[in-house]
Amino acid sequence: MKVQNRKRKFIIILSTVTSILAVGGVIALATTLTTKKNDDNKEHDQNINLKKEKQNTNNNTSSESPKDDAKQKTNKNPETKKQVNAQISEYVKQIQNLKVNNDLTKKIIDNEINNPTDNTTQQTEFINEIKEFDNKLSFLKKLNSQYSLGSEIQNQIENLDFQKITHDNITQSKENIEKLFATSKTFIKNNKIASNDNAFNNLKNDLHTKINESGKITNKQKTELNNKLVDTLFQEDLNQTQFNFQQYENKYEQFQNNFSNSLIENSIKKDLQLSLNINKNKDNYRDKLEELLDTINTLKTKLDLVDNELNSPSTNNLKKYDLYVLKSQYRNIFDTKLEKLHILDFKETINKITEFNNKIDEINAHNYESTNKDLNLILLEKTKDIFKLEEYQGAKKYNFEEYETSGSFNLKSAKLFFDYQDTDVYDFEIINLELKGNNLETLEATIQVKIKGVDSLVATFKKQKTFAKTAKDDLETIKISDLDQIYDINYELINSYTKQEWQNLSQEEKNKVLTPKNSKIGKYFNQTFSNLNIDTNISANIDIKYINQIVKTIQNVHSKNNITWRADNLTKEEYWDKINLEKIYEFLYNQSDNRNWFFENLTIKNLDDFTTHSDILASQAKEYLNKIYNFPKLGKYEIIIDEIEVEDNYGEHLIKNGARFGGIVHIYFWYKKDGVKASYPQSGKYKGTPRFGIYLGFKTAKNIGYSLGYLNYEDIKPKAKHFTAEDFSGTGIKSVDEKYKQQIDRINESNFSFIFAEGKVNDRQHVEDYRSINVKSLIEQEAFNKLNYFIKIGNGVNRKGVNHDADIFLSRDYKNTIYDVNIDVNNDVIAPADRDNQTSLLENFFYYFYDVKQEGKRGMSFKVGWINRFDNSKRYTANKTYHLINIVNDYEQALYPEVMLNNLTLNDLNINTDLLQAHNATYFKTHLDEINQAIKVKANHKNNVVYKNFELPITNFKVSEIIADGSNAAYIKFSVDGYEPIENKNVVFNSHTWFRIEGFNTQDAVVNEKQLFDDSNLSVIINDENNIQRKRVIEPYWRDLMWNYDEKT
Repeated sequence: MKVQNRKRKFIIILSTVTSILAVGGVIALATTLTTKKNDDNKEHDQNINLKKEKQNTNNNTSSESPKDDAKQKTNKNPETKKQVNAQISEYVKQIQNLKVNNDLTKKIIDNEINNPTDNTTQQTEFINEIKEFDNKLSFLKKLNSQYSLGSEIQNQIENLDFQKITHDNITQSKENIEKLFATSKTFIKNNKIASNDNAFNNLKNDLHTKINESGKITNKQKTELNNKLVDTLFQEDLNQTQFNFQQYENKYEQFQNNFSNSLIENSIKKDLQLSLNINKNKDNYRDKLEELLDTINTLKTKLDLVDNELNSPSTNNLKKYDLYVLKSQYRNIFDTKLEKLHILDFKETINKITEFNNKIDEINAHNYESTNKDLNLILLEKTKDIFKLEEYQGAKKYNFEEYETSGSFNLKSAKLFFDYQDTDVYDFEIINLELKGNNLETLEATIQVKIKGVDSLVATFKKQKTFAKTAKDDLETIKISDLDQIYDINYELINSYTKQEWQNLSQEEKNKVLTPKNSKIGKYFNQTFSNLNIDTNISANIDIKYINQIVKTIQNVHSKNNITWRADNLTKEEYWDKINLEKIYEFLYNQSDNRNWFFENLTIKNLDDFTTHSDILASQAKEYLNKIYNFPKLGKYEIIIDEIEVEDNYGEHLIKNGARFGGIVHIYFWYKKDGVKASYPQSGKYKGTPRFGIYLGFKTAKNIGYSLGYLNYEDIKPKAKHFTAEDFSGTGIKSVDEKYKQQIDRINESNFSFIFAEGKVNDRQHVEDYRSINVKSLIEQEAFNKLNYFIKIGNGVNRKGVNHDADIFLSRDYKNTIYDVNIDVNNDVIAPADRDNQTSLLENFFYYFYDVKQEGKRGMSFKVGWINRFDNSKRYTANKTYHLINIVNDYEQALYPEVMLNNLTLNDLNINTDLLQAHNATYFKTHLDEINQAIKVKANHKNNVVYKNFELPITNFKVSEIIADGSNAAYIKFSVDGYEPIENKNVVFNSHTWFRIEGFNTQDAVVNEKQLFDDSNLSVIINDENNIQRKRVIEPYWRDLMWNYDEKT
């Protein structure tokens, strides 16, 4: 506190205690000001007392303040006094020129001008303090003008103008303003007070939306910007947050640009881009990727230098060899052209690349001795002693040595037994085998070795292994009496030539007449022929080979049959016509029973046509078989279906055996010549109409088994799109027998029952029955002709019961409660147990549902028409409407509730933010009934949630779990009340999806998202519409488990 004497003396005594009173969360400033009375004597006494007090405080170091001391010195020195006055004048001029915004600040400056300090340090401090004071006061008043603050806070802000603030207490006053500003911000935040400036609020909300929807910034950056938005109260702050947001997005775009222009291969870029798209919102992921890109670019440069070394003729070959080996050792991380790169673990890849670069530096620093050896020789010397021609240990336990001989191995099996000695760098491959020794007791393998990933370096060497048992014994047992023993000889082809034509053929063409019957001869050998010669018969030399090694040659082996050259007066076409026609006749007249020839040469016209025999009625066999098959063809002759004899088109043949196996038809064949059906021969070896054919259908000695379909109710089509009453009466319709008509008229609801599906099969004697029809879906799909698969007509049974439309789920207890009308059970036997009774209604008629309508939630009405299966013109309908109830799909009841639960998205939720703001997440955790009022699943006008015509009340869906996250958010999980038909009980299904919901009352909590995942096949976390995380158990498709061998790795 300073005390100065002036002409008109007045003293303000500012109490040394400035109390801060907390009243209702509001800072109250109490400053005790005492103004002087115009009493000079009293003022003088006070001045003396203050000086004494200050002297005591300063521990008697000085009896005067620095300002008083300076004035005393100035008074003693006129020149100094002049300088001080000039400096004070300059100081006053400076504070007069200060740009300030508040009247209170101007009053403080005026006070300082009237009583300026001559201490330069204090002058500088005051200038800085007054600027900061004015700035903070401006923000405080701006806050008061733009927001509706509490009355107590507003009063304190307004009272600031009436306080006496001087040089001495400006620092304390500034701090009080800071506290008042902080109190005001807290008040605004806690009470969620919006600005009075609607344009500002709109800009703020727009920026909040842009931040959350941005795909260019990380979750951490979103949290940071959103937190700043919460504290953003003025346009200046909003501009800064907008700027920071734009900087983050610009940084991402710059990163993408650098990524696109990087030196790495496009294939790697695609993999990295996919990884980036998946993880772009993860914190620090982009930084790790940038580090990886920098490392890859460094690697690219390093590899270019290595390639220059490898391509340079001046580089020492020992160094080249080491460089090749080094590149091979790291090929699983990257290949030499960087077309492949291990990117699943960035840290591991970066470490490996760095390690690779360091080893290159070590090779470059190494002093290699001079050498004239080429690289292939160096490779041979490094590897030839690694490979041993010994069976791997796993094979020895099977005691193969007891049975194996030197000839027991081919290239494939030799690789299995011996080629197991690859290293991380070297790839060994057995490329040839030969037998050595007088008794062929020694196996000699030729081995090729390469450096993995390097195709240019190859070395070969040989290894031998001697066996106790030899291959010679097997070789000596091979005896060949004639060529026909080991070859199929195409005599017809040879005989089609004249002798001169044969001699003019190339050797390649001649060799085509012999085809080996077997790929092997003896146990270990194969054969080829040479010196093929034909005179009266065929002769050739037979070479017995082990792999490619000829171990024995049998000279001049002849064929069994002689050759008959084609006569010069007979053309080749005439020759083949005669041969082919003979084969056709042999088949048609069953001279050689060569049905195998027929089927071997039968081909399918269109592999994309999936029509099968069971799709064809016996009466349609000729039409459809001609569409499906290409029948055998020899030259200009082609087999055709001549005619068919239908034995059973209705499946009645095996009714007495308890089942229908299909229609039966006997097919008779003939042939076409040049596309025209040939006439039947009237004389000669083959004459008359051939009656040999093939049965399709009921099994006989010559048929294809139970293959054809029989007439089914779906084969009869309605006049229009669907059956109506007009399909069963009117022009062209014959009357049904009276006994059937009477039976049809007596049919009522007691004759209808469900065709149950199998819900669970414990064994064939314990099958849980499921109902399987959704009435609304059936009608929407207009699948009326498929109703026969769900509801059947049979003997009457009492199935009367109560309509359970009001039940959410329909218990399996009511699976046989199918009508509620008052009727008598129909006692007619329309479906006899004895299948020999072929006169019953159901054995003679198909029935058709028409005029199908939904009644209530699970009811249905319809009419039934009847068509005679053996005479489709005989038709009848009683034109009676039947009413059924309690129709349901148990598969839907069992599965759809959980499907509906796990299909929920944020868009499916209705959220009452007012109810959420009432409490924090921890409160709702123990008050789930209240949060279920705040968060509900969207429903239709009946308050039902609908999935594929299956409905559940909205009350079945409930928030079952809640975990607080952040200041005003929480993760919630739903459950649904469902039904288990097999156990016939109600169950609760819990979701595997977490939804992040904002808008709760404030509390501090942090959730580790990874801990939210459970062990289910699919676990989901939905943070917002653009940020969804999934943890999935993947069951690979079988094709994904097929691997290709990569020689480079």
